[in-house]
Amino acid sequence: MCLHPGVVGTELWNNTALAKGNGGLQSITSNFFLKNVALTNEEGANTQLYLATTTQDEKFKGRYFDEYGNMVDLDPFARDESKANELSGKSGLTGGSGSQGHLRKFSSG
Repeated sequence: MCLHPGVVGTELWNNTALAKGNGGLQSITSNFFLKNVALTNEEGANTQLYLATTTQDEKFKGRYFDEYGNMVDLDPFARDESKANELSGKSGLTGGSGSQGHLRKFSSG
C-alpha cells in the first residue's frame, strides 16, 4: 500500500520561511492556507490509522490511497511491469541480497 497524507498544517509547516515571513503578503497567504486549506494533524493521520487498523486483504495489495482514505486507481503507466523493472534496474534496486522484487506489479482489482 501507498498513501498520501495530504497537506497537513503541522508545526513543521509553521517553522518554514514561507509561514514565518515578515508579516507581509507571504505570511498572510500562508496563514490563510494553514487555517482554511491544510488538514489538521488529526485529519492528516486518518488514512494512516485506517490502513494500519483495517484487515489487510488482497484488494489493498499494491494500491494507493489519498488523504481521505479513498482507494485511487493508478494510471496504466504506474502499473506497467516493464517500466517498474526498468526503473528498478536503473536505480540499482535489483543488486544485492534480498532486494529483488521491490518494484513489482500488483493486481489493481
